[in-house]
Parts: sequence; structure tokens; C-alpha cells
Amino acid sequence: MDQSLLAAGELGNYIDGFKLLPVFLVSLGWLKLMTWVDKDAHSAHLPRETVNLINLGGWVLAIGVMLLLPNIWAAIAVFLFFFCAEIAYYLIWRNQTVGLSDLSGKIKAGFANLGKKKGSGEVKATEGGVVVMDKSGKPLLAPIDEDPIKPAFDALQSFLQGPMKLRAQRIDLRPVEGGSVQRYTVDGMTFEGKSFPRDIASSMVELTKSLAGMDIADKRKPQTGKIRINTDQSKHDVDVYTAGSTAGEMLKLQVDAKKQTDYTVDTLGFLKDQYKLLTDVVSDPGGVVLLTAPEGQGLTNLCYAILRKHDAFLTQILTLERDQRADLEGIRHNVLPASAPPADESKQIEWMVSQEPDIIYIDRIDDPRSAIDLAKYAKGGKRAYVAMRTGTAFDALAQWRKLVGDDELAMSSLKLVIAERLVRVLCTACKIAYTPDPDALRKMNMAADRVDKLFQARKEPMRDQKGNEVICPFCHGLAYVGRTGVFEMFSVDDEVRKAVLSGGTINQLKSLFRKQRQRYLQESALARVELGDTSVEEVLRVLRTPGSSHSRSQSSSK
Repeated sequence: MDQSLLAAGELGNYIDGFKLLPVFLVSLGWLKLMTWVDKDAHSAHLPRETVNLINLGGWVLAIGVMLLLPNIWAAIAVFLFFFCAEIAYYLIWRNQTVGLSDLSGKIKAGFANLGKKKGSGEVKATEGGVVVMDKSGKPLLAPIDEDPIKPAFDALQSFLQGPMKLRAQRIDLRPVEGGSVQRYTVDGMTFEGKSFPRDIASSMVELTKSLAGMDIADKRKPQTGKIRINTDQSKHDVDVYTAGSTAGEMLKLQVDAKKQTDYTVDTLGFLKDQYKLLTDVVSDPGGVVLLTAPEGQGLTNLCYAILRKHDAFLTQILTLERDQRADLEGIRHNVLPASAPPADESKQIEWMVSQEPDIIYIDRIDDPRSAIDLAKYAKGGKRAYVAMRTGTAFDALAQWRKLVGDDELAMSSLKLVIAERLVRVLCTACKIAYTPDPDALRKMNMAADRVDKLFQARKEPMRDQKGNEVICPFCHGLAYVGRTGVFEMFSVDDEVRKAVLSGGTINQLKSLFRKQRQRYLQESALARVELGDTSVEEVLRVLRTPGSSHSRSQSSSK
């Protein structure tokens, strides 16, 4: 054998423990990656055999190329390149199939568990199950069959498992004749759940109250407390509310209430041109901005997100709220009792204006004097954000004019009106593409030559190769995951002011709205349909019923 060939390849360089160590460590990481991908590919509806073959082939190819290179460090660099390329290729493939949004929670959980020893005493939930803990984190362990608490424990597990699997934001137990019924809310939709006999419901409420540190003996007085719930996927902070009646005790669980308001302007769903208009207004001080949406359609999140857009450490921001949902860093919250008369609101606004802050936010105006004071305050280069419960930007404008009672004052300081709705986002893993009918597109003012494909929610269950029903692991059969905002934005410029002051009609205002190239709520929602984010059916459901979300029957087996 020609020894010079071996020398040219410097294969002997690899027989070195120190030099082989990086290759060994990366190979361990590659093996870990292949193990995770094998499991993830199944839930992401990707062909496991093909994915595994590509991963294994990439590793073999990387080893082969590495052995051909004469320099060990260049070889290690190539080996790392192949490893990173494998990761990138799989993530791109997965993103095109089902997206990557579900991975964020898993990655956060992984980092959170770094450094934690296994078997440290933490009780973990089994698949589909839950672990309920008191506010200090002490878990409620499963009792033995003879324990008197066993029926209440089993009922609580049954009460929580289904809704928590479906990512419920709220879970209620309401007394009815002969017992109590469960209702839970997922992405703004309320579902009917299970029924519980009166004695079981009562014992379940008592168990929950004891975990939340509440008075078990008092069954009539409204009480609040906190618990924690762990599922096999995530951890949750839960606010507990109870109140009694002649029919029995009501139980309400609000899941991750703080996280439900943790939005920024970037994540609300503004279209590109809408986002630019909003950021321009935020950066330009002064004037009144009206923010409006019906109940349950994201108004608080919209208001808080816009307040977060301001630098609270360079800008003095005061709020007046009857329903404070979160503490915003650097912002001074002033809270009014829900039953406070309008006069109390007016006095508080008068005091806030006297402090001359840069920004005032109010979540509801009951007293016209408050509106007048805010209109005058905003004329002096200050910003006032006013939240309203109306249907459209034009409704909010009309209500503001009525509150102030003087069109010249009302319009002189008004700068922008934003109306919002929330539509559910189609599950990227199981949504169905279809070719829309050209006539239907024209009726929706969508260009038939531009739109060749839309998406809708899956109506029939997915099935495996043997015909067995398969529940989507991402939406768990709901067809939607999360919600996004759609917006109607009316910029109040000199033309709009002139039209109002000259007694212009609603049609004249809508003509100016069109001149600004703004979108109505329906047009913004259909833009989301065109992007594949939601369905025509969901848009019709939300815009047909602008109030609170609807209930529909939901199988308790899900």
C-alpha cells in the first residue's frame, strides 16, 4: 500500500482524544436532535421515515466529508456546518407545514428547566392530566381510594383536564337545578362542558377554595384566591373567584390573566399601512385618540399595547380605570370602584389634568365633564387615550361628539379613531385550502385574478392510513389556535374637521375615509382571509355579531 496516500490525508490526526472531543460532543447533540425530530415529526404531520433518513444521511455525509479534509479544525467546522444545516432544513420544512409558534413554549420550558435536577420532588402531570397546586407551589397529590377527598379530587381533575388541554382562558362552574354545569372559554368562544351532581360540585369547590387559601366555611360572600396548574406541556397561574347563591356556589378560574394582556403593538395584528399610521401618531404628541371595540373584542389589550409603545420612563403616563387588568411598568394606575358615580370620575380626571402629565388614559367615560376636560387638556400638546365600547370608528366619533357637546372643541383635539375586532386564527396544521368561487370573491370586493386560494377550517376529522380518526395535536380539534386583531382606523385631519363642523353627513365622512385609503373592519378582516390567517366563516361570525362571543355545544370528551 502506498503510505504516501495515508500521509496526504493525515488520517492519523483524528487519533487524538482532544481533537475528537468536539466531534463526539456534536455527534451526541446530533443524536439528541434525531430523537427529538423523530417525535416532533409525528405531531407535525411530517413523514417520520423520510425525516429520519435525511437526518441520518446528513450525519454520515458530514463524517465522510470530514475524513477527506487534511486539517482537523477545518473538518470540525464542516461537521458543525452540516449539523446546523440539518436543524435549519427541518425548521424550514416544519414552518411550511405547521409553523413554529408551538415550539416557543417548549423552548422556554427547556431553558427554564436547565440546571434543575431530575427527581427534585416536582410532581409532573401525566399526558392529558393536570397537577393542581396552592399558590406556594405545593401540589395536591392523588389520594388513596379510601380517602374521603378522593371524589372531589377526581371531579376537579375531570373539571380541569379538557379545558386546560384546549388552552382555555377561563373555566366556570355554575350552579343549576340539581347540580352545576361547566363552561369554558377558548379564544373568545364559550363551550358547554360537563355536568356535576350538587354534592360533588360542592366538594370540588371546597377543595379548590382550600388550595387557594379561601374561607371554606363562608359559602355566600364573594372571595378571591390563587392556585397554580401544571399540565404535561406548560405551567399556569390561575386566579380563583367564588360567590354563593341559593342554588349553590359559583366557581370561576381565570387562567394566566397577566399573560392575556401581555401584548405589544407589533403582535396585535395591524396591517403594514395601519401599523405605520399608528406609530406615526404615537410618536407625535398631543391630541385625543379614541380606541373602541365591543366587549370581549380585545379593547384592553389594544389600549395597554399602545401605552407600552410610549417610553414610560421618559413620559409621565397616568391612567384612570374601573377594571385594571395589569400593572404596566413605569405607569401610574388610578383605579375607580366599578360602582363609583360619574361625579367621582370627573373629580379624578380634573385632578389628573392638574398634574400636567404627558399622557392620560381612561378606560370609560360616564361624565361629559371628563370628556370636556380631556379635550381641553389634549389641545395643549398632551395626549389623551379614551376607550369606548362601540361598534365602529364612526360610532366612536359620534359618541365622542355627544359626550363633549361642542363639535368645535371635540374635533379640534381629536387625532385618530381606532376600532377593533378579534378573529380566530386557523390552525396551520389542519386548515384546508380551496379554490374560491369568482362570484363570491366579487361580492367580498376581493380580486378574482389575485386570489386563487383561500383556507377554511377543517370540518371532517383527519384520518390515518388505516382510516382511524386523528385529533390534530395543535388545535385538538377546534380548527383554530389563538386570535388576531383586525382594525378600522380613521385619521382626523383638517378635511374631516371641516366636514363635521359644516354639518357633514355620515356618507360624507365615509367618503373622506375612502379618500384616506383606509379599510373598514370587514376589509381588514378579509385581508387576513387573503393572507390565509383566518376563514370567511370566522369573519362573518365575528362581524355579524359584534358583541360578546357565542356559546355552542362542545363534547366533554375533548
